[in-house]
Amino acid sequence: MSRNQEHVESRDIGFEQAKAILKIAYLLSAMDGTICDREQAQFRELMKLLFGERYADPEVMTFLEGVSEDARKLIALRAFYSGDEEIVKAFAAKAAPLVSGVASSSYVVRSAFAIWIGICCADNDYSKIERLAVKELQGLFNANSCRELIGLDGIVVGMPIVSPTFALASNVSKNVAKMLKAGLAKNAPRIAVVTDKFLADVEKRVKKIGEIYAKMEAATGADMKQNYKDMYDFEVANLREYIASR
Repeated sequence: MSRNQEHVESRDIGFEQAKAILKIAYLLSAMDGTICDREQAQFRELMKLLFGERYADPEVMTFLEGVSEDARKLIALRAFYSGDEEIVKAFAAKAAPLVSGVASSSYVVRSAFAIWIGICCADNDYSKIERLAVKELQGLFNANSCRELIGLDGIVVGMPIVSPTFALASNVSKNVAKMLKAGLAKNAPRIAVVTDKFLADVEKRVKKIGEIYAKMEAATGADMKQNYKDMYDFEVANLREYIASR
């Protein structure tokens, strides 16, 4: 397999990965206690994008029934818990089993977080509890990266992290950090490490896209609407390029 072929295949999001990403996305939309029309509409678009021709398959419909029920249960917990922390814990318990399936490549993980932040911002209100949930996801994915990185005997196994700087700044053992810094694992596949900077960059880009889309929808003249459409397409392309180039 050529390097170019590897690069293309690494940007595929499989059916099972799509299901995991979408389940987490819908749970995120339920975190503040309601799923508004904008969030529902965005979720439908995400389904069409990720499932493609399988969008209306019976298997997908059964999957959606389960997703809807899990979201309903998460909302119902608010009758028993008044604090955000308890709801986030419940969310994390549902999201944790899905992490290893999504964390197959850095591209899939970065795409997933862009989708999740996007649905949090769909109602123009990236709320405190949604931010806490995304931070919880960040911790789950980074913890999964560390588990894949370190074997029981302290030898690097699985997929090493993108950069030795992460190893030096985390709980990874000093010996593994030295190995990475020396480049001993430089030919192994990359693993996703979700940084605060990446989350902030994606949020900024997603919000900008949302603002342009709102202006495009509100525009009355054909020329003005087309100008905003061009700006919207440009920013969407930039976001996709940013995700793919990290």
